[in-house]
Amino acid sequence: MMSWLKGLAHLLMTYALRIVVWQRLEKQAFPAGSIMVIAPHPDDEIIGAGGVILQALEQEQEVHLVYLTEGEAACPAKPAEQVKSQRRALTRQVAGQIGLPPNHQHFLGLADGAVPQRNQPGYQSARQAIQQLIDTLQPDHVLATHELDYWPFDHVACAHLAEDAVAKATHRPNLYLYWVWAWYNLRPWHLSRAECHGLFAVSCTAPATQKQRLVSSYLDARAEDGSRWSGELPLALRRASRFSVEILQQRVHAE
Repeated sequence: MMSWLKGLAHLLMTYALRIVVWQRLEKQAFPAGSIMVIAPHPDDEIIGAGGVILQALEQEQEVHLVYLTEGEAACPAKPAEQVKSQRRALTRQVAGQIGLPPNHQHFLGLADGAVPQRNQPGYQSARQAIQQLIDTLQPDHVLATHELDYWPFDHVACAHLAEDAVAKATHRPNLYLYWVWAWYNLRPWHLSRAECHGLFAVSCTAPATQKQRLVSSYLDARAEDGSRWSGELPLALRRASRFSVEILQQRVHAE
């Protein structure tokens, strides 16, 4: 009973947050140009930035997707290599649905649940790998998950890795951070905090139906025993993935 009430409270807060961000945040079209979207786990790129990705493809802009991990921690009862294989297959399926070539997907192979934070072992090598992709692909815009996601901590590490990689890269793209778990973890009154200044809303009404098909490809894929390969996400977060708005914040302006 208590878990049901907690889930309902989260759901209500998520819908309240949607109302407040639409009322208070500036509405912007995401700028044209090629994009590189960094996701801590397969599915984050679609849940948090699927509309931006689809709009870029509609504009015939180049899109690259970078996965820090292969999401093996989503199904702890199953062998990690099996989960990796299944989740990588799902990324290929999603890429096929949007016409993205296989060589536009990049897997860094970091450990799910243990993406290194600043000053931890492995951080600099992960940052260098992202930096190399930025210099090789030369995107106009880089997108990564926002620190406001708070948890999973891989999402916070993703933000820091992207920020430091952009700062070190020879090529200097714009850097934007996008919400995934922030929809679940934030409360409407948190938007007055300093770290929320500069957030803006991107309307994704036009690609909403296609985005939902992609979200379903990830979140509804099941193993033979009925468990979901992407894990059991809270109802509030699944509902947020249906919103026809995505929240971003620009952190670095291209020189």
